[in-house]
Amino acid sequence: MNKKIALLVLLIAPSLYAKENRCGWLENPTPGNYWLTDKDGDWTISTQGKEGPTGMEYLVGFPSKEFINTNNSYGYGCGCILSEASKESKEITRIFNFKALPLRVCKTDPSL
Repeated sequence: MNKKIALLVLLIAPSLYAKENRCGWLENPTPGNYWLTDKDGDWTISTQGKEGPTGMEYLVGFPSKEFINTNNSYGYGCGCILSEASKESKEITRIFNFKALPLRVCKTDPSL
């Protein structure tokens, strides 16, 4: 019985936290708050007062013309995050890389 449970955990765990490239709107409306909205919905990256996932330092690099400023230096842009995420809690748990995309990519994507 224990072997069956261990096997089940090994089969399920990678699908819960698999490395994926998620592309969509990256929002940073206020200090410490980051979300990604992609074809699968809204993903929490970090919230103010809580430590963000490993790799937060990758979330930089929007060219000024590809970033919508909504609140001083805060706002949103389009990009892809190579990350691990919990599909159950819809949280990004680790970031491996980030690539900014032109705004038109997200604006013209019907799944967003």
